[in-house]
Amino acid sequence: MSKHLIAIVFLGLLSCNSTKDLSGVYRSNFAVAGFFSTIIRFKPNNSLQFVRWGDLRYDSTVGHFKIYDNKVYITFKKIDLDSNDTGFNFDMPVQKALFAKDTIQYQRFYYIVDNKLFPANIETGKKGAKAWGYFRCKRYILFGKNWYYKRYYMKRIK
Repeated sequence: MSKHLIAIVFLGLLSCNSTKDLSGVYRSNFAVAGFFSTIIRFKPNNSLQFVRWGDLRYDSTVGHFKIYDNKVYITFKKIDLDSNDTGFNFDMPVQKALFAKDTIQYQRFYYIVDNKLFPANIETGKKGAKAWGYFRCKRYILFGKNWYYKRYYMKRIK
């Protein structure tokens, strides 16, 4: 009897496991250094649009993504940069990762937690730490500076 109960619980847990659906729009939770914001639009066909703006700059590119182990791996399409352009550089070196005999190439990856994407350090694989930003409220309730470090992430808005 107990074996049947364990089997039923195990099958119930397996049926609750669903694939991650990232379709939607994700936006940075604050402007880094008081200027720079990012929006990522994930589409159902594993393509994306990556938009970054701030301090009189606006750049956009497209790419593809794959999801493995609660991480989203992003690859940008090669874009021709104007020699006079001082915009953001999306032409980063390609990294490789191996998952169950499947080698994927990526240029950036994020950790998926709830409806948030946390940027990761490419070299170490750790979640991105805090970023410098300006906030209306003080660091401490009644005193402190308006500029301080806060955890940076992308939050789903649509």
